[in-house]
Amino acid sequence: MILTTKTGVWRRRLVTVRHCNKKSIVRHRGVLKEVNFARSLSNEHVLKFLKASITSDRFCILYEAASRGTLYDLIGAKSKLDWIVRFSFLNAIVGGLRYLYSRGLTSHSRLTSQCLYLDAQFVLKVADYGMPSFFNFNQVELWFAKRRPEYNATMIWTAPEVLRDQDGSTGKSVHVYNKSIDIYSFGIILQEVISWGAPYCVQLANGGLTPSEIIRCVHRGHNAEGTLMRPQFDDQLDCDHGMVDLAVRCWAEEQADRMDWNHIKEHLTHTSQIMGFRATGSIVDALLGQVETLTVALSDEISDIQRKIQREHDKYLKTLMLFVPRFVCLNYRPAKIFAALRLTGWRHLSVTHFSA
Repeated sequence: MILTTKTGVWRRRLVTVRHCNKKSIVRHRGVLKEVNFARSLSNEHVLKFLKASITSDRFCILYEAASRGTLYDLIGAKSKLDWIVRFSFLNAIVGGLRYLYSRGLTSHSRLTSQCLYLDAQFVLKVADYGMPSFFNFNQVELWFAKRRPEYNATMIWTAPEVLRDQDGSTGKSVHVYNKSIDIYSFGIILQEVISWGAPYCVQLANGGLTPSEIIRCVHRGHNAEGTLMRPQFDDQLDCDHGMVDLAVRCWAEEQADRMDWNHIKEHLTHTSQIMGFRATGSIVDALLGQVETLTVALSDEISDIQRKIQREHDKYLKTLMLFVPRFVCLNYRPAKIFAALRLTGWRHLSVTHFSA
């Protein structure tokens, strides 16, 4: 799948335009069924489908506007975000995909950080779901696509069993295309979020590997050293190592060894709590949770300061009572007015006058 994204205007509203590199799309009842399914979806973490065009050589799909671009673009900007925001992104991906599965989608099958969009409020939304007539290549289109320089870069999130299945006559084996291939892709996205860099950024930078070489190693099952080809992480991470363990379990070689989405959700919740965050699917909720936590902490600090002030006040009164008659202090505490009196100091003979 090779797609290009642009922003356009449709019916006086901004839209996200996904151009599909298809040579032809035959009109049939299946296409209408795919469009109706996409139009029926409504979820805060699924990019809203608006329209599909098959009237010209430029086949495209229109989604609602996503002014912040994609997660891939955001990571490429190198401005590393706080983990409370990154957790909201990860939970949004899980929430969006679980919704799609609940509506009958067998698998997303083309999940990458390039199809995860951010709206004006930085809410992450999943796109490019369903609609195989627009996204999937036939044998001829696949043959041409593999010869384009950007093809391997777009396939770097793809599970090894899918890469091998494309060598077959159809490239659409039913036993291959299920939720587990999305879990593999989610593992690669996890590496992007953890490292805040491109997929396989460590190997691309240090090992001098190219995307095509990485794809060949993933397809083969191992690299030149005979070990599994998967992304690597820097020694110094700014997160709990449970996140790395989650990524490793998601991109396991065998589908049966990969985590399911329920356990992924539980793992994210547990790890976010270890790191001191509340798991949420929304940045607004995350920030509100952070404000709530800070409010409680500030309230505790204010109470502690008030207790310290009270202790100092009590000390002051006790010290005052050492030099002043008790009935004066008792009248002083409630701020009562008392008559003037004469007091002689203990160590000297000077007279001190006290008056209200």
